[in-house]
Amino acid sequence: MGCVAAHEFDIGESVLRVTASFGVCTRLGDSLEAMLKVADVLLYKAKREGRDRVVVDEREGEGDSLDAGVVP
Repeated sequence: MGCVAAHEFDIGESVLRVTASFGVCTRLGDSLEAMLKVADVLLYKAKREGRDRVVVDEREGEGDSLDAGVVP
């Protein structure tokens, strides 16, 4: 279980559990818009793979943009 998911927040008579998923774009050379698009696609990939995880863009090189927001 991830660090965030392992913590429980007591709120009155309820217990709240949260998860945190992140998409991380580490590429330099792309525009901010392109980098945010990559990070957004990776965020949803993290959620599909079970949430409470980080997915990092592992493509090599600089300046390559995604076509239609699809991670290769």
